[in-house]
Amino acid sequence: MSDPDTTRPQPASPPLKRGDKVEQYTIRKQVGSGGSSVVFKAKDDLLGHYVAVKQVLMPGGEGDKKLRKKIRTEAKHHKTATKADPKRLVQLLDVVDGPHGLLLISEFIDGPSLEQILAQNPLPMDPKQAMGIIAAAAMALEAIHRQGVVH
Repeated sequence: MSDPDTTRPQPASPPLKRGDKVEQYTIRKQVGSGGSSVVFKAKDDLLGHYVAVKQVLMPGGEGDKKLRKKIRTEAKHHKTATKADPKRLVQLLDVVDGPHGLLLISEFIDGPSLEQILAQNPLPMDPKQAMGIIAAAAMALEAIHRQGVVH
């Protein structure tokens, strides 16, 4: 049996940490992680606002090239969709492929994640709150589907 920590994709380079610089962005703190990425809050030193920096975890070897190409294509689609409907989708600001690996820079949304909201609320959730979450997700999906993106 393999150790799950050794089979999980890892950053293509050392993980980002507080104080690291990525172009004009200074990493402040890690705010989330998942099976394919780690997300950080960073300060845009040029414009003075906060952004989210998503460091993509890479599988290594040939898989890196394919994944980089796929993410760049998805980033173009995302950028097109957010221009068409900027109020329903998080704005993608930049894609950086450098010493820290492949990074997606987007607007920082300050607030709890859906996972945190679900963990903090007793089940069953208030129907009005549940319908609000479902409606917001449906409107975002509809916005990207109008641009020909299937998610």
